[in-house]
Amino acid sequence: YFKQRNTLNELQEVANVLEHYKGEKNTYPSSLNDIIGNNPIKREWKNDSWDNSIVYQKTGKSFQIISKGADGILDTADDIVVKN
Repeated sequence: YFKQRNTLNELQEVANVLEHYKGEKNTYPSSLNDIIGNNPIKREWKNDSWDNSIVYQKTGKSFQIISKGADGILDTADDIVVKN
């Protein structure tokens, strides 16, 4: 439960930064690396609480950020998804 809640909080934080980025640049970044840069705190955004890579998908005027959840497999019931 802690890992799920922690991952959801991190994904929501990333979503807020993506919205801020869009406010400044009028578009979402092409990858999470564009907002992570060399910031050591933001580097944690590359992986979820299970140490699986976070999936970022930019789709036109929207985005979604996905954690593969405990099973580490995309598109399964335990995925955690944040969309705008």
